Amino acid sequence: MTLKQNILESATQLFATNGFRNTSISAIAKSAGAAEGTIFHHFKNKEDVFLCALNRAKGLIIDAVDEQVNSRHFANGLQMVEGVINVYFCLSEQLSWELLLLFRSHSYELASVNDACRTTVETIYNCFLNAMSEGISMGKEDGSIADVSTSKTAVIIFGMLNGLLRFDIDNIFPVHTLYFDILQSCRKILTNGSDEVQI
Repeated sequence: MTLKQNILESATQLFATNGFRNTSISAIAKSAGAAEGTIFHHFKNKEDVFLCALNRAKGLIIDAVDEQVNSRHFANGLQMVEGVINVYFCLSEQLSWELLLLFRSHSYELASVNDACRTTVETIYNCFLNAMSEGISMGKEDGSIADVSTSKTAVIIFGMLNGLLRFDIDNIFPVHTLYFDILQSCRKILTNGSDEVQI
């Protein structure tokens, strides 16, 4: 790992834990084992560190979705949607710091005034929504999913997952214990409650 990567990893954990305002460059430097001047050699300012950390998170998340969903063959669309749900749950454990960074309020505050940040946040969410929409479209064609609205249903399911996993990451409720209940609820949404789904 390069020093720059180490700085971004340390910054991700600090921003995710303490928030943007309560994380100082000196704290990042100390955590990364680098001098403050070294950080300013690689980054313009604290906001630049934050944006680079968010971009690093984007790359890790998109790579995982590509590897575990987009490059796999699924027997039908319902299985693909369930694959997206599974990946999101797995990433909440494997990339917990990166998702917590994404969920921090500063990501959204900055996105409202900074086009680069907005694009990064949208790209992260769209990688899940696009994969889910593709699965829903496939399922409508192969009969494993009912004739639901592709985009609206993808947003509803992903919004539900996103909200639930925030509970888990913030240690409010152990959502992972509800994994199979969540899958069952999503199946009902996708099949209009039918038990006779072609799988």
